[in-house]
Parts: sequence; structure tokens; C-alpha cells
Amino acid sequence: MLGATDLVAADSTGKGEVRSFLPEWEEAIYASQGAKSKTFLFDQSSYLPLNTNAMQYQRRQSALLSNHEVLQHLRQEEAEYHGTDGTDRKRHLPSGLNHMLRDGLTYLQTPDYNTAALADTHPARPMTLYKGPHSLYHTLAPHYRLNKAEYLQLYNLRPSTQVTLELVIEEANSRFTDDQLHEILAKCQQVFDEEEAEIPDGVEDIQMAKVKDKLLGAAKKGRKKGGRKKA
Repeated sequence: MLGATDLVAADSTGKGEVRSFLPEWEEAIYASQGAKSKTFLFDQSSYLPLNTNAMQYQRRQSALLSNHEVLQHLRQEEAEYHGTDGTDRKRHLPSGLNHMLRDGLTYLQTPDYNTAALADTHPARPMTLYKGPHSLYHTLAPHYRLNKAEYLQLYNLRPSTQVTLELVIEEANSRFTDDQLHEILAKCQQVFDEEEAEIPDGVEDIQMAKVKDKLLGAAKKGRKKGGRKKA
């Protein structure tokens, strides 16, 4: 599963506590400000909305996932319910999950997309793309400062031309020279084309030295003490 989010619901008097453990894809939260705000959750067993009072997250999950990781997960979920995951244990597939798997797999495996090709080329390698010395981050970060959104787009779009790369990297021409952009493209290609057989087992768990990830030219400008300047 994508993981459960622990939610705590308390009534307006502060008495009592209700816990719901729902996978992220089954959450439907509509909350407004104030102690009397209403929140609706879908019960995992009945898919009926549960009406609770003010609700807050006990543990937040904010990790970014690439399309490649999502496709790998959807395929694992489908195999688990269809019994093709090596267990030969076929299970009933809930209607909502069935629709989500169908739509998600159709979208990510369309011929116009390259996500399926990446997953098929590297069926056993998601994590080494994202963690460890063979990851795209540790290949680029020591030389170039990119933000999380740009890394995510590099994973998703896998640009092969400078034109596409400039669409991924904000203000690419002012941050990097043409030679640097060509080198970024080459390093991306190197990471994505690396053979799995040449990657040692467990490298994604190696503790790597921290790399500076502050964007160049992104120095914080602290507000001077003493309040606003009078006109």
C-alpha cells in the first residue's frame, strides 16, 4: 500500500478520540477552519462517509513520488489482488480500487508516455534511481543546484534535448551555460541507461555525505530589526 495516514478525530468537547487508518488513496477530507468544521472520511470497509468534527493529522506524509515509482506500486497492487505476485492468492478487488488501478495504469502505460519503458527496462530498480551513489540526485547535486520539483520532472520526462530540459529547469539559460545543460543531459542519460546488473545490491542503503542543495542565487534576505521603514 502507499501507506496509512493516522488521523485523530475529537469532538467539540475534547472528550473521546476516534482513530481511522486509511490508505492515502481512500482519503476524502473536506475540512474548513474552526472547531465546528466537518470532515468526511470514507470508511475502508463500507466506503460510507464518516462525519466527524475538527480533525487534524497526527503524522503527515509529504514525500514526492515520481511517475515511475507510482507505476511500480500500481503494478504491485494489481499483482497482489490478481494472485500473480508469486503467492497464488487471488483476492476480491474493491470497485474503487479497481477503477483507480485501471485509470492509473492506462495513463502511465500509454505509448505516448515513457514511464512504462523505464519500469520495463528497470523492473527491479526503483530505489537506486533515487537513493545512493547511483541515483540521479547524487550524480547531479555536487555540480548543479536543482530543486525537488526539477528533479521530479527530470525523472518523469527524461529530457533528451536541450529544449525539453529548458522547460524542466526554471530560468535554465540564466542559471547554466549551454555546456552545463549538455552535461546535465548526458548525466541524466547515463543514470537512466545504467545496467541493473552492474549495480551492487544494497547500494541504496549506503549513508551518503550530505550534499549542499541550496539553489544558487537563492540567499535569504532577512528583514532588518526595528520594524518597517517609515515613509
